[in-house]
Amino acid sequence: MGDKSQPFLLRPESIGNDPDSFDAAAVVLDASLAPDAREARGPAVKRILNGHAAEFIMMTYAPGQVLTQHKAAHPVTIQSLEGQLNLTVDDTIYELVPGRVAHLKAMTVHQVACPDDAPARNVLLLTMLTAGASS
Repeated sequence: MGDKSQPFLLRPESIGNDPDSFDAAAVVLDASLAPDAREARGPAVKRILNGHAAEFIMMTYAPGQVLTQHKAAHPVTIQSLEGQLNLTVDDTIYELVPGRVAHLKAMTVHQVACPDDAPARNVLLLTMLTAGASS
């Protein structure tokens, strides 16, 4: 995998502004909050919560969709909430199924793809670990 010089930026116009409906001491997230899959090359993306030291973003993939090689400016966790996804880091492919979580250091080049034979709906929860990030 080649390196990308700039991190992948999830801009508000592509993922939605900070939600203001989560003003509780505890918030429980599940796959029902994810956006519907779309008929495009990449997944549908929606910011779910901008919390203390972490930003939670859900992506819904249809079979065959790919988020091509990129990197994040912060450490992240990536987990499948529903369906099947493949995370590629360097030359290693990790199968992500519900119950499996991956942690990546900041600026780690990676790719997420949904296999062609996956279910119709495949939901990824991306948690950007933003502690210490400047606003």
